[in-house]
Amino acid sequence: MENGLYLLRVTRAASAAQGVALLRDGTLLGGDSLHWWEGAVTSAGETFSGELTIHKHAPGPSIFGFFAFDLVTLALAGARAGTQWRAEARSSAATAAPLDLSLRLLRPA
Repeated sequence: MENGLYLLRVTRAASAAQGVALLRDGTLLGGDSLHWWEGAVTSAGETFSGELTIHKHAPGPSIFGFFAFDLVTLALAGARAGTQWRAEARSSAATAAPLDLSLRLLRPA
C-alpha cells in the first residue's frame, strides 16, 4: 500500500461510517466526526493485513455502537480491488458480525 491520505469507509448491513486515514510507513491514523482511529497495516503484493483500533470521541449514534464500547479493535485481512483496498474487519467479540472496510487513496504522500 502506498503512503498517502485515504478515504476509509466501514459498512455493516445498511449502516456506514467514513472518514480519512493517513497511511505512513505502515501506520494508519485518522478519524471522522465521532471517532478517531489508529492502527498498523502490512501489505505484500495485492494483499494486506493489520489491526485498527477505533476510539469514540463525541456523543451520537455510531455504526460501532453494536459493540457496546467506546473503544474497539478490529483485525483486518484483505486485498486490492481495482482502485481500492477492501478488507473484512473482525472484532474480538465473538458475537459481532464482520464489517466491510475499504480504503481509497485520495492523495499520495
